[in-house]
Amino acid sequence: AGHHRPQVGRAVNEGEAPGVAVDRTGDPAIGEQPATVHGDAPHVAIDGDRLVVGARHEDGCGTGVNPASNPDGCDSSGAAYIFEYANGAWSQTAYVKPSNMDAGDNFGSHMAISGTRVAITAIYENSCSAGVGGDMSNNACNSPGAVFTFEKDANGWGQEEYFKSNIPSDSERYGQGIALDGDRLVVGAGRQRGCTVGQTSGCNNGGSAYIYDYANGAWSMIVELKPSNLNGGDRFGEDVALDGDRVLRAFLATIKAVLRTNYYQPRADGGSKSYISIKLDPSRVPELPQPLPMFEIFVYAPEVEGIHLRGGKVARGG
Repeated sequence: AGHHRPQVGRAVNEGEAPGVAVDRTGDPAIGEQPATVHGDAPHVAIDGDRLVVGARHEDGCGTGVNPASNPDGCDSSGAAYIFEYANGAWSQTAYVKPSNMDAGDNFGSHMAISGTRVAITAIYENSCSAGVGGDMSNNACNSPGAVFTFEKDANGWGQEEYFKSNIPSDSERYGQGIALDGDRLVVGAGRQRGCTVGQTSGCNNGGSAYIYDYANGAWSMIVELKPSNLNGGDRFGEDVALDGDRVLRAFLATIKAVLRTNYYQPRADGGSKSYISIKLDPSRVPELPQPLPMFEIFVYAPEVEGIHLRGGKVARGG
């Protein structure tokens, strides 16, 4: 994993080459393939102290997470590896194969990670099933592609769900574009046919993108997207990005993290004060860097503004 810890909290596909993560110094630290490949989601993804790396030409015949038996012989079935950073070092915590592994699937082609969930593409997977949770054994199509999500719980990593396009067709490259943010997944199929949603002919290689949400314990497709001026060869969906409603959620979480404020205390004459104090619980505010203080008090007045960070319940100094 290199001599430096990869930069925490930063997506790998922000203009960098596929297959390369960036460490704190800005030097390539992980992976190979230094050449930029337009239209390819990254073969590595990182979120905080968790990293997933694809090996789409791996030949193991095992299935599932950390399979007990994994003989070679399934050419380019593909695999993914999950690494986690703890106690000052990186270590491999999972070796991942899909439950319907087949030679040539290229599992690990592209991937995304968000918290304890990863999404991994098998760009040449052959099932003709449609939508979410379909028949993985239906190998009647020619390489439409599939996406698998895996999630970590108290028992470790396990396969969560199986995704296909709404109307799978040969060589549509479903999963070539992929992005994951919490309970929202976006998947692009840049070679899909159809000039409008629901069509299966015309506009060859026009492309589509699909949005899925996780709610009430299950994934479901929310919408299929096509642009209004789609033409053949556009390859819409080869590149996708997703940041959800991250900023709005951060604002809401910050409001909910307020423990005390003087905002509602009027002056003696009933007017508003010219200064404000807000006491926050940092553990309830997303995106804050570690280490977190126990309390953070923000003070603003026309004469002065400042932040008082408290490491414990008893304040000693300021």
